[in-house]
Amino acid sequence: MPDALKKTGLKGIRDGDCNVCEYHSRSALGTHIRRKHGREAWHSAVLAAKEAGASDAQIGKVLNVSFNTLSRLLLEKKGNGSFVVKGRKRVSSLEPKDFALEQTTVWAFRSRGNWATHNGSYRGNWSPYIPRNAILRYSRKGDTVLDCFAGGGTTAVEALLLGRNFIGYDINPASVALSERAVAETLEFAEKTGTALNASTRIEAGDARMLSTTGRNGSDMICTHPPYAGMIKYSSGIEGDLSSLDVDGYIKQMDAVIEEQSRVLRKGGKCVVLIGDKRREKRVVPLGFKLIERYLRKGFELDELVMKRQFNTRSWGLWYNKSVQGRFLLLAHEYLPVFSSGNSQLDMIDTAVTPMRVSFGLKRTGSTKGSFETTSVWKGAGRKAVLFNLGRLAGNGPMYTVEKKGDMPVLRIHGSVFLDADLEDRTEAGVLRSRRRLAGIAGKLREMMDEGSLLGIRARDSRTGGVLVPAGLLVWKDMERIPGFRLKEIVILDERSEGQAPDDPRHLCISHSYLLIYERE
Repeated sequence: MPDALKKTGLKGIRDGDCNVCEYHSRSALGTHIRRKHGREAWHSAVLAAKEAGASDAQIGKVLNVSFNTLSRLLLEKKGNGSFVVKGRKRVSSLEPKDFALEQTTVWAFRSRGNWATHNGSYRGNWSPYIPRNAILRYSRKGDTVLDCFAGGGTTAVEALLLGRNFIGYDINPASVALSERAVAETLEFAEKTGTALNASTRIEAGDARMLSTTGRNGSDMICTHPPYAGMIKYSSGIEGDLSSLDVDGYIKQMDAVIEEQSRVLRKGGKCVVLIGDKRREKRVVPLGFKLIERYLRKGFELDELVMKRQFNTRSWGLWYNKSVQGRFLLLAHEYLPVFSSGNSQLDMIDTAVTPMRVSFGLKRTGSTKGSFETTSVWKGAGRKAVLFNLGRLAGNGPMYTVEKKGDMPVLRIHGSVFLDADLEDRTEAGVLRSRRRLAGIAGKLREMMDEGSLLGIRARDSRTGGVLVPAGLLVWKDMERIPGFRLKEIVILDERSEGQAPDDPRHLCISHSYLLIYERE
């Protein structure tokens, strides 16, 4: 690395100065370095900026580097997904302050949590609040928790702190070393402070598709965060690394992972998995729904479906302006399904509903107001706010709402449509009737809507007879069977209110709904 680039540091990045020569630019410094001084010098400047503590958004803006390129450079430098370049974290406490178990199905942690060795340096790792909530709710002290995508060791550390034995696997030996280091430093601090941590921890290099050193029923709980089909690469050149696969290949290999999870999980144990969607060509790829469906097909039952809200991810600074100009949303949600062995909701998923003959009204809305939403999580569920943002994504053209009663006033709709598919009758027969009605309405709208217009369908999860009815997943499956519509966005409507608590302590209070947005092709 040229000495001048070493000296550039954080101030140089902020000011846009090239210390190799006299060039100055706050928006094209990277392009200059790459063209004038070569690609190696550009890469060195990027790594030097990271060493100096520049944020990913600063590096991307000034040095003109994509987040994927930044990630790849760091992966090549360190051999794992960690964004830490210097030193070890100083541990100051082993517990979070003012912790309380989550009571609703929307989990949002503005502070990701920094007790013990936890930090956000490992790209894509989950907040320790997630495994802490899951482990406390779905296991007991002395139980064995398994994580087959151990990564930087977040789950391992939480299991240790909460008195659960831990088994961890990761296909990347460099990540195994990170996890082992996190556990060792946690134990070191506990010993210094006289804190007894009475649990065993075993972490080893291994493939999540073949957990050969764990026997049948060898774990009481699975708590894991797999990669998301090529979004973030966690190794370089390691055969079997699922993070390098495309969506179809990823789903196929995850089938083998799910079978192994089923084998090693004891009967009645819980399997908690954090999964998320991805984006391709300004359209959402519903990876979360696809993977939940695979679990149901392998015999798991869906007990809970939590929405994890994200805040200020590393890539947002690089994509915000593009999302506003291109009228698409920054992905700000992930799914945290809680599975157990038992009777899955597969019958619901596989039911090919017969469209109902329906009559309905269409009402053109006037101008609406609402907060400008740029991410896939919208706070509150006010109808006006939903219509405002749906209209913005549609290009602010005419907007219609589907009314329950009345005859269709027009034969052609030159605009977009909002449909509330919330289930009023939540019995098994009522759910099926609502789905048949939705299929009937969507079939008629297909004939009426212009190409390129949007259809927004709102749905809400519910329970019937103690069984979770995953309404968003069902709408997605039903709309897949109706030609002429292509999924554009999945929005989570955060309906939490202060003091909200579940009626049944065995379950979380359902506090979210979905807005699935389709484009008429």
